[in-house]
Amino acid sequence: NETFPVCAELLAGSVDCDVSIALDAQLGSAIAGVDFIGPDPPLLTFTPGQSVGDIQCANITVVDDSIPQPERSIVVTLGNNRTVGGIESISSVRIDTSIPSLSFDIDTDINDLLQVKLSQLVYEAVEGANEVSICVVIDQGFASSDTTVQVITTLSVTSTATPDLDFLPTLQVLTFTAGQSTDDTACASVTIVEDVLVEAVETFEVTLLPTAADLFKILIISGQDKGIVAISDGETENSVEVQPSSSTVTATEGVVPTGDLQRCSSGTGDDCAEVMVCLELVRGNLGRNVSVTVQTVSLPTSTATADVDYVSFESNITFTSGQSATGDNQQCVFIPLLDDDVLEGNQSFAVLITPAPGDEDVVFINSTDEIITVVIQEDPNDNVQIGLTNTRFTVTESVDSAITLCAELQVGSLERNIFVAIMTAKSNATLGVDYLIEPDILTFTAGQSAFDGLVQCANITILDDEDTEPRENLMIFLQPAEGDVTAVLIPPISLMSSINIIEDPSDEVQISPLTSVETVTEGGTATVCIGVSLGSLQTEVRVNVRTITSVASTATPGEDFSLLTKTVTLDSNDPVCNSISILDDGIMEECEAFLIDIEVQAAFSGIAVV
Repeated sequence: NETFPVCAELLAGSVDCDVSIALDAQLGSAIAGVDFIGPDPPLLTFTPGQSVGDIQCANITVVDDSIPQPERSIVVTLGNNRTVGGIESISSVRIDTSIPSLSFDIDTDINDLLQVKLSQLVYEAVEGANEVSICVVIDQGFASSDTTVQVITTLSVTSTATPDLDFLPTLQVLTFTAGQSTDDTACASVTIVEDVLVEAVETFEVTLLPTAADLFKILIISGQDKGIVAISDGETENSVEVQPSSSTVTATEGVVPTGDLQRCSSGTGDDCAEVMVCLELVRGNLGRNVSVTVQTVSLPTSTATADVDYVSFESNITFTSGQSATGDNQQCVFIPLLDDDVLEGNQSFAVLITPAPGDEDVVFINSTDEIITVVIQEDPNDNVQIGLTNTRFTVTESVDSAITLCAELQVGSLERNIFVAIMTAKSNATLGVDYLIEPDILTFTAGQSAFDGLVQCANITILDDEDTEPRENLMIFLQPAEGDVTAVLIPPISLMSSINIIEDPSDEVQISPLTSVETVTEGGTATVCIGVSLGSLQTEVRVNVRTITSVASTATPGEDFSLLTKTVTLDSNDPVCNSISILDDGIMEECEAFLIDIEVQAAFSGIAVV
């Protein structure tokens, strides 16, 4: 509906009578009477009196047909001897051919265009949901005929998604059919690829463009022609599972381990070691980094003290993109341990593992795997030395026989109770039959020091079993109780004590020959019998029997009698007999004599020979 003038200028000469010039607008793509009306008037007339510089104008009016159309042009020319609009121009006017015509374009009225935009500028997609819908909406206008637009997936410098891996690239043509108008929509679908990787949110863009065929029909609203598609991983809490490499980790206080464990590097001095805590990825494939928070905590069962026995610690362990449960699946952190130079025994604290903030929906940790127990073993340099005060005893078996066995704290001081067990070894005495020990655990209490000179003692009672037995020997030694093995040193010189138990005299058994004199004629046999003459045997006894000579002997061994050297065993009260041959030397002699010696072997202390 816009009207504009088309003018001609008198460049030379003067006008003495009416002079008319024809205006023609038939050469352009615009259609007279449809797209425009004019020129009006069709003839420009210069009247007498006008001179150089004067102008004459006609109007051309653009028609609003309310139909979106391509750009069109109007070309206006000047001419003589023409019939324009039924009026004949026969003027003879020279026309400046340097400007032979006037051209101008007709743009479509913006209100005639179908104005469209993306329905939203951010789209959220989830892996596994297969598709995301991209919709285009008519913001203003009316589709007088089928009108098309296209939606295309694109990438920008900030896009992180990968075509064909995270989404399928697409170009889709959408059609608004004739009759559709404001708020009507048409939608395209973009396929989202499920890559079974745990990833961060990834993005790509969709762009709204006109089609070449309907370029003149569509107006795409600036600023609403690009949208961002954000693909979330869509993984559940079971996607990635993490667990400790070990539920219990052990390190020694103040001792620098080898391998991956190293001495602390900052702020804690030389009395510091580190314990390595490792986690393993047991399920999942990572397309992005995921983290687990590791922090020291004190539980009711914890015995170590934060910042005294270990350094309070909180950090993230990060499993990086590319790691998987079937490949490189381990990550570790180091927690500093402190050496307080105090004998405390083994202590413990706990390490809690939880998904790091932002990864709660991805990382799964079984409730039974949330706690790692760290056991701090005592520094060997913090131990104490304990030894026996007496290493040899001899005692006679009786009702009232007793020994006091004592141990002393020789080196060190105690911040906790230490327990030392009394043990026996290489003993032919029987606990409960030959002896009793009370107590069998010696306790050195917290606060004691080697400078105190204090001892801890046990009573060893020797029992009288009223049996005749060989001499018994009891070996006693000290041994750190369970849990104190590394805390207590026992020097070899004061490790063991020997106790010799002598038989009760009242339990004595007497052994003697059945006769003290045996008379035999040359050529005969002497029989020597040995038996129990007092008491009763409770165990076997070995006795040495032999022929001997002395100043009182007149017989000659080998000439008058055969030699005898023999060990006999008495295992009951029945006698045991041995024979000796008396030799006939064919010589008249006086009565001759020799002796038989009976000796109980030394091991049988309670046996006497009469």
